[in-house]
Amino acid sequence: MTEASGPGLPPWSAIHGRRRALERRWPSIFSLPLARRSSDLVLAAVAPGMRVLEVGAGDRRLAPRIAAAAPGAEYRSVDPDPAHPHDWPDLALAAGPFDLVFALEFIEHLGAEEALEFLVRARGLLRPGGRIVLSTPDVFTPGRWHRDAGHRTPFSPWELGAFLEEAGFRLDSLHRAWNAPLLPRLARTWLLGWFHRLVGSDYAASVVAVASRPA
Repeated sequence: MTEASGPGLPPWSAIHGRRRALERRWPSIFSLPLARRSSDLVLAAVAPGMRVLEVGAGDRRLAPRIAAAAPGAEYRSVDPDPAHPHDWPDLALAAGPFDLVFALEFIEHLGAEEALEFLVRARGLLRPGGRIVLSTPDVFTPGRWHRDAGHRTPFSPWELGAFLEEAGFRLDSLHRAWNAPLLPRLARTWLLGWFHRLVGSDYAASVVAVASRPA
C-alpha cells in the first residue's frame, strides 16, 4: 500500500504508528484477556438511565438483556433491514447524544474509509465521556474471517484500536471473546494453550475493543 491516503483516510503512516504503539502494549493476540461473549462487555458498560445505540442491530436481541441489566436505559437501534422495527435505517439519521454506542460484528462489513467515517460519526453521537464497544471476527482464528461473504476489511485488534484512536477515541481495552462449554474451554486454554501460542493460531471467535470519547 502506498503512503498516499484516500479521501476519507489519513496518511497510512499515522495509522501504522498507532498500530505499532498498540502492539507494544499488547504484544500478541494472547495478550488480550478472554471474555465469554462480546455482549458481556456491552452489558458491563451499561448503567441505569443511559441512552444506548446499537448499530447493525439485526433482530435487536440485546434489547431485553439491556433492559434487565440497566432499568430505565433507553435502547435505540440502527439497521437498514426492514424485517425488524429499527429506529433508524442509517447512522446519519440517528439523533444523539448517547452514553453508549455498540456495534457487534459490523465494522468488518465496511471498507477502510467507510469504517473510519463510521467511527467519526459514532464519536459525534456520544456525550463526552461516552463509550463505544466494537467486536469483529478474530482474524487469528482459522476460518473465522471466511465464513461471511459480506466481510470486506479484516481488522486485527491493533488495527481496530488504531482506527478508533484516529477517529478521536481513547482506547480503554482490547479483549478476545469465545463462548464455549467448560471442557472445550479448559482444553483450549490450558491443555492446548502452548500449541496455539507456538503456531500463532487463536481459537477465539471475536476481538472486542472498548473505547471512550474524551471528556
